[in-house]
Amino acid sequence: MKNPPISWQSGFGESSDWPPGTFLSQMPPELQEAVLGMGDRKSFLRGEVLIQEDARDTDVILLRTGAAKVTSRLGRRVTLLGVRVAGEVVGEMAASDGSPRSATVTACSAVEATVVTGAEWNRLLCRDLAVWRAQQQTVNRRLRRANRWRAVASAANAKICVALALRELASDYGRPGRKGVFIDVALSQAELGSLVGLRESTVQKALAELREDRAVDETRSARYTVFEEPLRRASEGE
Repeated sequence: MKNPPISWQSGFGESSDWPPGTFLSQMPPELQEAVLGMGDRKSFLRGEVLIQEDARDTDVILLRTGAAKVTSRLGRRVTLLGVRVAGEVVGEMAASDGSPRSATVTACSAVEATVVTGAEWNRLLCRDLAVWRAQQQTVNRRLRRANRWRAVASAANAKICVALALRELASDYGRPGRKGVFIDVALSQAELGSLVGLRESTVQKALAELREDRAVDETRSARYTVFEEPLRRASEGE
């Protein structure tokens, strides 16, 4: 079955028009404002940790601008689990059950956020069904995304696997430009490989082949520009 055209996002700045599928996009503007008005507003620099794996705090963080990476460590290996952009919520799992943090969340650009205590967040969920529903829809979307990543990882060869991964990233985090679509999240080749279960050396080779196909350009800051039609052909093994 062929892949559908990529649906590009519009950016990661603070706006009432949050990227589709994000937590804040699933509630009316007046409720968005009420939720963002809770807690404290805080700024994070690129590389700063918002949430630390295994920590026992229960704060919930709403991303107003920027983007962050979610990673988990097993021994010496650090695996990239996903990316969160403006309009998304992080930290809600610890707030719901009090367990230690299951992952680290690190700003991969300057981030403006609203930080809400876990107790205040749980009171909000109890009194407002629309917020509770938005959180459940967010969790469901992440599970579906995880299923898609598993499907990507089972691709027939590395080139197709990386092409599919870039299509997924561009669909969720891409910004249309004059030349292709810019994935405005810094991802090293090792991190890209960890998303789909490939070694860094294998990703390097696949990216070289995709550059030859004029399907992707990679900047020195580990960001990618992709070109829809050649990337589609590569992802379908043409």
